[in-house]
Amino acid sequence: MMNRFLLLPLLALCLMTGACLTDAQVKNDVAVVDIGRLIRDSEPGKAAQAFLESIQKDFNDKLAAQQEKVQQNQNDKQAMQTLETMYVSMQQRMQTEEQNATNVLIEQILQTVKNFRQQKNYKVIVRTEALLDYDPACDVTGLVLDEVNKLKIDFKPVTGEQDLSGQDAAAESEAQAETQAAPVTQAEPAQAAEPAAKPAAEPAQAAEPAAKPATEPAQAK
Repeated sequence: MMNRFLLLPLLALCLMTGACLTDAQVKNDVAVVDIGRLIRDSEPGKAAQAFLESIQKDFNDKLAAQQEKVQQNQNDKQAMQTLETMYVSMQQRMQTEEQNATNVLIEQILQTVKNFRQQKNYKVIVRTEALLDYDPACDVTGLVLDEVNKLKIDFKPVTGEQDLSGQDAAAESEAQAETQAAPVTQAEPAQAAEPAAKPAAEPAQAAEPAAKPATEPAQAK
């Protein structure tokens, strides 16, 4: 009887051990990746950052050159209008470049994560941002980072250099047209005021015949 009672706890322990091994196997099927680290620390991520910084520097140089023109002649409304138009246009284009570079980078990173999962036979790879807590042993970010660093991504502007120059010239032409149109609307009322002065002179000429009857009675005496 004593042996029988001792075997029951041992059997229960074996069953629990087997369950633990099954849980471990499940854990091996799940991996965790820090996407933010892949974007921030990977070589393609650094290349994307350098690409965007170069575009921002080019935009800043163009704005600084136009701002210098405005400072040299603060009464030049055309130069001021061109500066404002260039600023709005370049700000919009910079947002487009950032969005495009980010999309290209993330697309390549996600494809690399998918290839890594298939090669390592993982069932699921989850982003760290979506988890409340996890075993650090499940984190394979370092291994995926090595794969991402092998990528060669050629980041290119959404708008070519020739198109950028054309847009800047169009902005300047638009500003020039608005500046030239303003004096025309102010000059038209001044010209229309000239005919109003002529009727004032005509009554002065009509007053001369009225003086002749005044002399005729004097001759009759």
